[in-house]
Amino acid sequence: MLKNLFIALCIAATASCSNMCNDEESKATDSQFSKTTIDLGIVVSDINKSVKFYEDVLGFKEISTFVASPQVAGDAGLLDYKQIKVHVLSLDGDKQGTKVKLMQATKPAQKQNQKFIDSTYGISYITIFVKDMTPIVKKLAAHKASILVKGPVDLSPGKENSMFLACVKDPDGNFIEFVGPKSGK
Repeated sequence: MLKNLFIALCIAATASCSNMCNDEESKATDSQFSKTTIDLGIVVSDINKSVKFYEDVLGFKEISTFVASPQVAGDAGLLDYKQIKVHVLSLDGDKQGTKVKLMQATKPAQKQNQKFIDSTYGISYITIFVKDMTPIVKKLAAHKASILVKGPVDLSPGKENSMFLACVKDPDGNFIEFVGPKSGK
């Protein structure tokens, strides 16, 4: 009797697993997206300075580079038929994660008004979630990347397990915000 019960449970578990797998497959095929992360493109004034900042200060790692030919860049409407080299970076070098694509402007470009995040329409900041704000603050200070105003700011003062927010700007003035808990270390 126990043997029959065990066999029945195995068959039920297998059927349940099979249904879950089929549900997951149908969800994946129903989506119009091939991946659930996005890549962010940032045009910079000095590619070497920006790559160094994103790697040394923010913790990104360059995972690849690619060149868009003048024909492709022009036909796509991205550039006025100029070749561009793009540096692709991700946090900790995670090839499956969100990527930041840095490219140097091909001619003098106009800076956005980045006094505040709502000073200009469009994408104004990126958010990086961290496990502990304390080492991030130390790393920023070591690289002379000043935290804006009074950060890290407690997002829920007086509550246990508070999350904190600290903002810095990259070499071109783009906002980068860090969000996470803060240890006393």
